[in-house]
Amino acid sequence: MRIVFLNKHETFLSKRLKTNKVRLNYGKNLIIKLIMSIRRLDRIDGGCSDPDPYVVAKRLFEIVRSELLFHISSTGYLSREERESLYRYYCRMLRKNPLRESHYFAQRIKSVVKVLLYNNEQEISILDSGCGFGTESLVFALLGGKVLGIDLNPERLAVAMKRVTYYKKLNPKLKVTFKLCNILKYECKSTFNIIYAKEFISHVHPVSKFIDFAWKCLKPGGYLVIHDTNPLNPYCSYKAWRAHKHSLYKFVKDPETGENIMYAVERLVPPFILKKLLRANNFKTLSINYYGWIGPNLFLPLINSIETKLKVPITPLYEIVSMKSKSGNEIME
Repeated sequence: MRIVFLNKHETFLSKRLKTNKVRLNYGKNLIIKLIMSIRRLDRIDGGCSDPDPYVVAKRLFEIVRSELLFHISSTGYLSREERESLYRYYCRMLRKNPLRESHYFAQRIKSVVKVLLYNNEQEISILDSGCGFGTESLVFALLGGKVLGIDLNPERLAVAMKRVTYYKKLNPKLKVTFKLCNILKYECKSTFNIIYAKEFISHVHPVSKFIDFAWKCLKPGGYLVIHDTNPLNPYCSYKAWRAHKHSLYKFVKDPETGENIMYAVERLVPPFILKKLLRANNFKTLSINYYGWIGPNLFLPLINSIETKLKVPITPLYEIVSMKSKSGNEIME
């Protein structure tokens, strides 16, 4: 069945880029374009404009998409099962509307990209909670971050580790590591500037314990960036109900101890409840952003403007950026 699944999409995968060498060179060219776009300073009224994090994030989408096509259509790097798993997870990014998917991708990472672009410190340390296949971890490392990705799924983490080789060819100084463990039991040997949690709150249990963990592991002035599905959106709420209508929780094995861990199945948390939990744990909420409108490519600039200026709380996705304390340079405000 798996062989049939991959053969079905062989034409699609082979059309994109013809040889491994061409694919890798294409990725390197995208990196060069990214660096040039970041370093280029357009003089306006005698001053210099900073690179737009949203634009940089969309460039990073091109790099990730190229790398995914490289790995899924190459046989020498991932096993057939790993290629199938990677394709199933990122099929929307590969087969659907690339312009729209790049917009969603940029909205998910632009807050962290902003810190990496504008920081005055030597190095920004980032903890990627529930990193899965490691895409965001690798992207943040490309921009100079020192990233640790943690996940419970050994199959996904194995793929993430194999993907590092590709990105190290694009950036030999890449600093990213992955760890297989229960994040709630992880002992931080050093604190982080940013803790990033994408589609993680809807699975971790209990949420309050994770927020307490984030407080302990963040530096003063560090950021907790949360992205998740919005239960205030009727369609998303219905899909979540379909996913957990038989059971809201299941048990997974702790990879270190072998104990059963409670794992939530699409247990969506409304942003206003999450804001209260953050406040109770002495986090200051800097912003709540809503995004995920669907529309034709022609209207994407308008959609981006609406999502930025008009915070409509029924969009499919939301972002909460909070800070540990008032000290530090509040870049995201």
